[in-house]
Amino acid sequence: MARLSVIILTNNRLARLQRCLERLIPQLDDGDEALVIDSGSVDGTREHFQRDAPPKTRFLMYDRPGSWAEERNWGVAQARGDLIAFLDDDCMTGAEW
Repeated sequence: MARLSVIILTNNRLARLQRCLERLIPQLDDGDEALVIDSGSVDGTREHFQRDAPPKTRFLMYDRPGSWAEERNWGVAQARGDLIAFLDDDCMTGAEW
């Protein structure tokens, strides 16, 4: 079975990101991952994920200034899945996304 990596870029939107993950995580199968790429948040996002990362979630910092396209491409290079999906941090997935 193919594994899925869902790449989510974020910056200073912890509350929205948490709601996004609350809907997404229950839909991920074993071996799937939500790959959160943070581009320098100062709202406590990094600290939150260091102490309380949801299951099936990997949190990575993108410390180089660049475009969202560069961050997505970097996320693809970090992904462990066979399939890649992109989701914005303020999106709420449907029940059978």
